[in-house]
Amino acid sequence: MTAALLSALIVAVAVVAGLRVRQKRPSHVEMNAERVLGPGGDGALGVYNDFKIIERVQGKLIFALEALRTLGKSSGWHEIESVSVQLYNEDESKGPLLTCQRASFNVDTKDANLSGSVQVEFPDGSFLSTEVGTLVGGGLRFETSTDVVFVGDGILGSAGAATYDMEQSLLVLSKGVIIWAEDGDSLVAPEVVYRRDLQRLRLPQGGTITFGGFTLRSPKGEVVLNEGEHQPTKILFEGGVDIQGHEAESGQDFQAWSETLEARRDPAGRWQITAQSNGPWVRFMTVGGEEVVFQELLAWEIRAVAGTSGLLNVRADGRVCLHTIPLEGPSRRGASDSVRVWFDQGAATDLEMLDNVVLAGDGIEATAHRARLNADSGSVMLHGNPTGAKRVVVQSERGRLTADQAVLFRESSKVEVRGRVQGEMYDAHLMGSGDAGGGASDQTVHIAAGSLTVTENANLFVLRDNARMWQGQQLLTADEIRYWSAIRKVESKGHVRTTLPATFVDLEASSDSDIVLSSRSMLYHDSDRTAVYVGDVVYTDPKHRLKAGRLEVMLGQENEVETVIATGAVSIEETATGQTLTGNHAIRDVKTGIVVLTGEPAKAVDAEGNMLSGRSLTWDQPGGRVSVSEETETIYHTEEEF
Repeated sequence: MTAALLSALIVAVAVVAGLRVRQKRPSHVEMNAERVLGPGGDGALGVYNDFKIIERVQGKLIFALEALRTLGKSSGWHEIESVSVQLYNEDESKGPLLTCQRASFNVDTKDANLSGSVQVEFPDGSFLSTEVGTLVGGGLRFETSTDVVFVGDGILGSAGAATYDMEQSLLVLSKGVIIWAEDGDSLVAPEVVYRRDLQRLRLPQGGTITFGGFTLRSPKGEVVLNEGEHQPTKILFEGGVDIQGHEAESGQDFQAWSETLEARRDPAGRWQITAQSNGPWVRFMTVGGEEVVFQELLAWEIRAVAGTSGLLNVRADGRVCLHTIPLEGPSRRGASDSVRVWFDQGAATDLEMLDNVVLAGDGIEATAHRARLNADSGSVMLHGNPTGAKRVVVQSERGRLTADQAVLFRESSKVEVRGRVQGEMYDAHLMGSGDAGGGASDQTVHIAAGSLTVTENANLFVLRDNARMWQGQQLLTADEIRYWSAIRKVESKGHVRTTLPATFVDLEASSDSDIVLSSRSMLYHDSDRTAVYVGDVVYTDPKHRLKAGRLEVMLGQENEVETVIATGAVSIEETATGQTLTGNHAIRDVKTGIVVLTGEPAKAVDAEGNMLSGRSLTWDQPGGRVSVSEETETIYHTEEEF
C-alpha cells in the first residue's frame, strides 16, 4: 500500500529529474541583432524569440521544447523564459508535459535551474508542482528544497524537499512526506528513499501508514516493487511495528505489535504476512465486537493472510498464549503450540488451538490436543488426539473429566462431553450423606459413560450410553443417569442396577458383601433420603432375594436402611431356608427385622412346600416365625405325602 500511494509521486519526480536540455540547432530562430550585456559583464550572444527544439532518436520523436524567449550568454548559460517541454512515449503518443516560468541551462556542464511554478502534467490529468528545481552534476542530479506537491487520480501528496540521482537511480523525498488518498489511505514519514533500478523503497526514519481502517507505525521500513508496475510485492518493517485498526461492521478494534513484520504478495494477489519477535511477544488483539470485548494473542511468530476485504486468517506458532474477555461471563485464558484465527469481512469469527492446549476460566481448566472457539455460538470445542494418547481433560474444584471430546457453551454454561467419558466428582454422594453404616460418602464419586451433559451451572449431570457412577462400594449403572449435585438427587432410567454394601441393611454383615438392585428406573432424593425403584425390581442381599413392581428404600441419618416397602407382585425368598413369601405389598423394618406382607392373599411357603396364607402375614426374621391374621389358610405336607 505504501508503494502504491508513492508510485505516482515517484514517477512524477523522476520525470522532472530526467529532463536534460540538449544543445541542438534550433529548427526556427529569430535573432535580435542588438548586442546586450549580461549581469557582471557576462556578454550575451543573442536573444532568441519563439525558441523551439525537436529531438528524434532513430527517427522516433523524443521531446519538443518551446520557450517564449531564450538569452544565450558567453559563459555558456542560457536564460530561458516560459519553458514548455513535451515528452513522447515509445509509440510517439504524448507523455508528460513540463512547464515552468524560468530556466537557466549551461550548455557546457548540462546543469540547470528551474524556477517559477515548475509543473509536470501527465496525460491522465495528474500533475506535480514545485517552485524551484536544480539539475547539477552534469544534469545527473535533481534537487529541490521547496515543497513538492503531487495531485493525481484520487491521490494528493507533498514533501518538503526532493533529490534524484540518475546515476544511482536514487530518489529521496524528505522534510516530511505526506500522501493522502481519497478513500482515506495515507502515508506520513520524515523521509522516503527509492532506488528505482532495484525497485526498492525505504522509510529509514520510519513512518505512519493508514489504510483500510488500519494504522501502522514503524521506526524503519522497506518496500520492494514489481518491475514496471510500481506495485508492492514485498513489505518489511523493523524495529517494533505497531498496528491499530477498526472494523465498522463488527465494531471490533484491532491492535498488534511485533518486532518485525514482513508481507509478500502471492500469485492470487493476497498478502502473506509474517510477524516475528526475538524478545517481547508478538501481540495481536481485538477489542469490542458483538460477543467478545477483548481477545489477546501472544506468540513468538504470527502468520496472516490478508485480501481486499482485510484479514482472512491468522496463524501463531511456537508456544502461544490467549486471553479472552467475553461481553458477558468470566474471562478465559489459554495456551497451545499453535493457534489459527479465521475472519469474515474483517471480523474474527473462529479460533483454533492445536497441540498441548490449555484453557482456563470461571474456575475450570481444560487440556486437549485441539480446541475450536466459535464467536457466533460462544462455544469451545475440545478434541483429544485420535491417533495418540492425548485426551480431553476438564477439571475444577468440583471434579475432573476425561473424554475424547467436549463442547463448552459460554452463554448457557452447558458442557457436552463425548467418547469414553470418565471422571470424578469431589463433593457428591450417590445415596446417603453420612459415613456411618458402611457408607462411602466421604470418598470421591467416579463416573463413566459414552456421553455426559452438564447444565444448570454445573448442577445437573446427565450420563448416557452405558452410564456408571460409583462411590466406594456403591455402584449405579443405567442407560441414563441424571445427577443434581446441589440437592443430591439421582434419577436413572433403562437397565438400572445398583450395588450397595450389605451393611446398609445389616450392620453385622461382612464388609465385602453387597446388596444388588435392578429395575427399569430409579429415583433417589437426599431431601427425604428415599430411593424408589420401579419396573421389574429385583433385590438380592446375602440372605434374601426380592422381586416386585416397585421398591422404596428409606434411609436413616446414619446412612443405614430403615425401611423397605415393596409393592406389585411381591416375592421374598430367604436364601438360607428356601422359604418364600408372596403378596401385593410388603414393609420391612430393618432394625427389628419384621416384615409385614399383605395380599389377596399373602402366602408363605417353606422349602418342604408347607404353605401359610392370609390377608396379612408377619414375618419375624430374627425369630424365624411367620404369623398370620384374618382369613388364614394353612396347608401342611407330611413326610408320607412325599
